Amino acid sequence: FTLGAYPPGTLSDITLRNNQMKSETRYNVGVLVTYSSMRLENVLVTQNRVTSFHGVFYLMNCHDCEYSGNYLFRNSWGNLIASGSQLLIENNTVWFSGNGSSGDGITLGPSTDTKVMGNQIINGSCYGMAFGEATRLTIKRNLISHDITSAIYIAGVPGKTKDVVIEENFFTDNNGYGILAKKVDGLTVRSNVFRGVPSK
Repeated sequence: FTLGAYPPGTLSDITLRNNQMKSETRYNVGVLVTYSSMRLENVLVTQNRVTSFHGVFYLMNCHDCEYSGNYLFRNSWGNLIASGSQLLIENNTVWFSGNGSSGDGITLGPSTDTKVMGNQIINGSCYGMAFGEATRLTIKRNLISHDITSAIYIAGVPGKTKDVVIEENFFTDNNGYGILAKKVDGLTVRSNVFRGVPSK
């Protein structure tokens, strides 16, 4: 990875803004990785343009953290990945996530109080968005188009995936379901548009 944060303890007040990054070697190197053995607080990743990396942004055990306004193009493996609490993933654009190999547009690990809003994920090679353990998760006003699998996949964990709202999203021409959700306690799905894709 280009940037890494490994030491135990807490890191806070981190901003990654207005960077242009391109890897000249396909499937070779990632951009930013952190690990759940440390705690991140008040992290902002915004207005970055990232092309042809193998793994993009990984913010694990992150609290009061934001991805916003980033443009990701043809990156393999994970693109926007996060876990923690008080997470905002908003107004990002992801083209060709996975880049013909594997990788979701947005992947969320164990989390509480997360908003995923206003993102565009187009022509992905895996799920548009994938979630596991999540409490109080809002997925709103996103566009997911032409993914090779389902637009949103929630692999829920009983008692740990709950209070999920999916509303006002636009799903078009994805190869799987618009929404595929398993083992979610308290799931609300309303005012979404499905075109050219089965809904479930």
